[in-house]
Amino acid sequence: MTTAKSSTSNWSARLNGAIWTYTIAWMFILVAVRLATEKVVEFRTRHHQRSAEIITQSLQPHVPGSAPGVS
Repeated sequence: MTTAKSSTSNWSARLNGAIWTYTIAWMFILVAVRLATEKVVEFRTRHHQRSAEIITQSLQPHVPGSAPGVS
């Protein structure tokens, strides 16, 4: 009788450990997906930053006072 109970307890512990491992792994995966999504939504990617630099460039850099930051 003790052998059957011991094997059931061992099986239950392994199943519980597998469920916790699976849950924690998915937690890390979902955090990575959330951070990547936030980065894209907030326009923080290298491509977006480069585009912003191009868009904010002066169209007439040779004209005095047209450079960014110069009043």
